[in-house]
Amino acid sequence: MKDYWGDATGMNNRPHLSAENMDTIAAACDAVIVTSETPASPSPDISGRRTISDTSSEGSAKRVKRTQGECVEANLGAVAKGFSEGLVVLGKGLADVQNEDTHRLATAVQKQTELFQIQSDRAHAQTLQLLEQIETQSEQLRQQNQNMRELLNLIRHRN
Repeated sequence: MKDYWGDATGMNNRPHLSAENMDTIAAACDAVIVTSETPASPSPDISGRRTISDTSSEGSAKRVKRTQGECVEANLGAVAKGFSEGLVVLGKGLADVQNEDTHRLATAVQKQTELFQIQSDRAHAQTLQLLEQIETQSEQLRQQNQNMRELLNLIRHRN
């Protein structure tokens, strides 16, 4: 777990908060708390915990750990808030894109339907024309067949 932040996120093994100066930790935590909560003044609970001082080294160590915990909590809160806001924006963007795509798709389907209707009308007209040609040819063949019968009958009667 020691190299988690450095290896997993490419942060070049930034030192852990416990190895940093307490003033650095407090300043970083204050910056995160102010930006994530955005109140006009720090909450009395947070400032009250920060002003507690203990002269023993054990009390100081507890204070550093508590400050680190506050920093982690504030950072996680800020990340969660940013993530949530990002998801809302992403959702709105996807909805807008989906609406635009749906409109484009409906327009494209309508145009394609119109083209199919035109093609269908042309095909129907061509079919009617072909049927007329077939009927004409059929009538011509009937007439030729009738003429051939008459000729055969004439040839038979002459012989």
